[in-house]
Amino acid sequence: MLLLSLGHSSEDIEALDVFNEVLLNHPTLTNVDLMYNHIGEEGGAVLERGLPPDNKRIEEFLVDASLPMDLFERVFRKNTGKKGKKGKKGKKGKKKK
Repeated sequence: MLLLSLGHSSEDIEALDVFNEVLLNHPTLTNVDLMYNHIGEEGGAVLERGLPPDNKRIEEFLVDASLPMDLFERVFRKNTGKKGKKGKKGKKGKKKK
């Protein structure tokens, strides 16, 4: 587990900009937790560039709710564990004797 302490300093914004390359190109990264990192509106906007809607590989992206709500809603992703699969429902047939 990697623990980061990010804020909204110019160095942190630069680090988030570099992290966008990871979000866009890392083949196995699926979950990111940046909770309790107060990245601010500028940091959130930087991260949004690495999370376009077509980037379905990133299943969970957690950020602090201190972001403006519209930005938070565009960046935050919560993995609910559902993969879009529907379970079989219906009657079970009677066994023939």
